[in-house]
Amino acid sequence: MNRIKEHPILDFEERADIPFTFNGVEYIGKEGDTIAGALIANGIKYFRITRKLKEKRGLFCGIGQCSDCSVILNGIPNIKSCITKLEANQKIETQGEGE
Repeated sequence: MNRIKEHPILDFEERADIPFTFNGVEYIGKEGDTIAGALIANGIKYFRITRKLKEKRGLFCGIGQCSDCSVILNGIPNIKSCITKLEANQKIETQGEGE
């Protein structure tokens, strides 16, 4: 997992692990993570594939204004992963895959 653990100014308190799946693979996030944050911490950069050109997209604006980070969450498409909190046992999938 790629997380900042030490910083010269900030303190990072230990947070509880949260299990989730992305495209059928089990991962661990941390309590308080957004979905995008948990995916990035697990080395996943791309969350969506564009319909027309089949280009990979990931985190872009980080504030819910674009749709680059959209995922399918528990079967519901168009969920903005940058502003949606991770919860235990969520089933997250790449949006646009197979279209």
